[in-house]
Amino acid sequence: MPIQSKQQPPYYEQGIAVKTYKALVSQAGTAAPTVTILQNTLGDIVWTRFGAGIYIGTLNGAFPTEKTAMHIQQDEWGAKGQRTINSNFNTNSIYITTTDTTWTAVDNRLNFTSITINVYQ
Repeated sequence: MPIQSKQQPPYYEQGIAVKTYKALVSQAGTAAPTVTILQNTLGDIVWTRFGAGIYIGTLNGAFPTEKTAMHIQQDEWGAKGQRTINSNFNTNSIYITTTDTTWTAVDNRLNFTSITINVYQ
């Protein structure tokens, strides 16, 4: 179960209202990702595991494609090899895929991985 925080009003960037979701995402075994919320003015995203290395964060209507910017941390995973994280989104969902060095989708690659989603109003 994700750790959620209360929504706060959007902040303004150069006069434009921006809703922001900043969190640290972790995932182990076959469990859904868990998140530690750092900032949340967007709403409570529900995180699920779709399959090995494939995770979906859902919040209906929250991610308009022409107004959403997303960044997820990229780095190495020590002795297990390079961790590659791909992300994408549509109006309702955020998709995260983690792979090993052979581009095979695998679990256990998210360990307090930072994610930031900004939705411009």
